[in-house]
Amino acid sequence: MFRSYDLSGVWDFSMAQMAKGTFPTAFSDTISLPNTTSLAKKGTPNPRRETGFLTDAYAFEGQAWFRKKIYIDPELIDPDTGCCPMKLTLERTRMTTLWIDGRRVGSCDSLCTPHVYDITAYVTKPLVEILVLVENTGYPTKGGHLTSPDTQSNWNGITGQMTLEAFPDVYADHVQAYPNPAEKNVTLTMQLHGASTASFTATGSVMEDDEEDSIPLFQAQLTADENGMASVTIPLDEAYYAWSEYHPAMYYLVYNINEADCGYVSFGMREFCADGSQFTINGQPTMLRGKHDGLIFPKTGYAPTDVNEWLRGVGTGKSHGLFVRLVPPPSPTPASTPAARRTLPLLRQICWASTWSRNCRSGAPLRLPVRRATTKPNRTTSLHWGTRCWKPSAITPRL
Repeated sequence: MFRSYDLSGVWDFSMAQMAKGTFPTAFSDTISLPNTTSLAKKGTPNPRRETGFLTDAYAFEGQAWFRKKIYIDPELIDPDTGCCPMKLTLERTRMTTLWIDGRRVGSCDSLCTPHVYDITAYVTKPLVEILVLVENTGYPTKGGHLTSPDTQSNWNGITGQMTLEAFPDVYADHVQAYPNPAEKNVTLTMQLHGASTASFTATGSVMEDDEEDSIPLFQAQLTADENGMASVTIPLDEAYYAWSEYHPAMYYLVYNINEADCGYVSFGMREFCADGSQFTINGQPTMLRGKHDGLIFPKTGYAPTDVNEWLRGVGTGKSHGLFVRLVPPPSPTPASTPAARRTLPLLRQICWASTWSRNCRSGAPLRLPVRRATTKPNRTTSLHWGTRCWKPSAITPRL
């Protein structure tokens, strides 16, 4: 990425319920995003006062429409070749459909990963009209803690980061770090776009207990396979620090591709293994202790996406010597920050067992685990497991 536009702010808003494939042309209201319709007090106040679960003060289920115009730099659009690679990202929302300048781009039904749309072919002029439909009915699964009034609410809206990002002609995404403590190196894998080969440079630092050590400049040539995947192994023997729960040494690498695309990745040198009846991290026995955090957010009705709120919650667990077990979705942005990732391991439950069991029997594709695996970075402090089984008949797929 070499240019980013923040889409937060005031958007045109409508609760019109439209037929499939159509969209409203007149908007008589506005809303400040990121937000939920309930917190923005849109719709009809809910007169009920529930005693067995949470009360949504402005409960709403249906279609919510959000429209905004944004001006991008004219230099990003070439009269002959068109727009440079461009993506629109909504960090947290419900099921969405996107239109750019009246043209339908596509839909996304993920409830726990960012909605990322490639809008390169749809941007033809500097003034871009963005129209987003968010629906909180007709989910492919019931959603579990994601939509239950026992833990939060079946909210509608868009929360977290909202960005429009421009990329150079050659760039990489889906960058993952795979540390190898035995060899004292790390392998980065990535999807390379725009070319089958590209130059690669990386440099950075490692921090342990507030002590910082630099990582020498590394240079290499990337070569992608037939699927566009490329990998590079970076030696770290000159600045090697093993990660542990008590001394979480964190590496931060800044990489450049063709001296145009820039990004960063962070990781720790750790190996999580089973040794008989115990788990180990870098050969040291560890106990996975903790509490279950089932997305319980009664004050707002939705999971937070800001760094400080996640640090507060995780810090509370750490003060009691606990890990935090998270049902999806912990926010991708806050949980990736250096401060958040130095706190303590997060025990991630991939999916809701009863939903998996039901989908397996019906033959429906298990898209959620695959989507989470490709959109969530393989974080140093995250320990993943398949699911939890509510009943003996539940099917537990292995990834």
